[in-house]
Amino acid sequence: MRNIKYFVGAAWLGLAFVFLYPSTIYRSQPAYTQSDSTFDITLIDTLRKAVQSTGALSGNALLIDTEGSILSSVGCTGENYEHIPECGKDLKFADSRWEPGSVFKPILTALMLDNGYITPKDTFYDTGMFMIDGYRIDNVTPDEGKEYSVIEFLGTSRNTGAVTILKRLESNENPMGAWSKMVYGISADDQTHLPNFAEVRNPTHRFYESSYGVGITISPLELSRIYASFIYYGKKCNSSGNCNQIFKKETADYIKRALYTVASGYADVISKNSECVFGGKSGTALNAHIGGVYEQSKNNGTYIGYIDNPDKEVVLLMRLEEPSDELASRPTRYMWVDTANDLCLELANK
Repeated sequence: MRNIKYFVGAAWLGLAFVFLYPSTIYRSQPAYTQSDSTFDITLIDTLRKAVQSTGALSGNALLIDTEGSILSSVGCTGENYEHIPECGKDLKFADSRWEPGSVFKPILTALMLDNGYITPKDTFYDTGMFMIDGYRIDNVTPDEGKEYSVIEFLGTSRNTGAVTILKRLESNENPMGAWSKMVYGISADDQTHLPNFAEVRNPTHRFYESSYGVGITISPLELSRIYASFIYYGKKCNSSGNCNQIFKKETADYIKRALYTVASGYADVISKNSECVFGGKSGTALNAHIGGVYEQSKNNGTYIGYIDNPDKEVVLLMRLEEPSDELASRPTRYMWVDTANDLCLELANK
């Protein structure tokens, strides 16, 4: 049996090839150019330190505004003999394709809220473990089950909680079809990809593990634009200035508050500037080798969240590939907070 417990807080699944067990991955190939903006310099500064101090293979950062425009896309690679990171603009990263892992859980929650399957006041009895199609789905810390609120589910980032919420779709005649329609309703299929559940092996298992981002692929830019909708009244915009209402305003407002609560659950996710507010989600994910099999010893970490400044609101996504920390999201979260505090000062001066 494949044990899924390591996917709590799952984020990006880094691959060195284009095929992965769940779906297709398009990896950004570093093509660094000289950085010329203050945002680039700020992001690279903390990214370089994190890649070098954690021994990560690489790291990336993407910064966008609420209108969906890219303010910065940079990367660092530590894959050289002396592990001295080479850094610069990485314009390909924004359009690469990755599994989102547990940073998809706020999107799951928003979709289920927006479509009336759950309400902010709902509580769920999370059993702590599911056996689906012969596969076990549980959490990094096994337990006997507990009653959770929506906020508590997001804060603890439980895979079994995500499955419990997605099970609300069982009231629909075609749960898998309804889920696909909901996901593609907020993101075009050239930016986001779901498995065709009718054609895959173990479709029920694949369906439920997609609730915590496994089997879904999405570009970092599209993921960031969906997160930006949480702080922009439910509107997702592209760089051309075209905006679509993908969530109701009240749903977006709720998720924005929830992300603030989730971020506040970590003592280190604190703004040093009283005028800035942070909200976000972290995750650790298993890597996969060239054959598409997840490797227990190799993890990736991501943190994505918003920086709410009176002058400008932005979304920052940061990622480390295979840092030495067993919980890869931990150094990524530290890196994100350091960067967010630096950006807060810059945004105030723009």
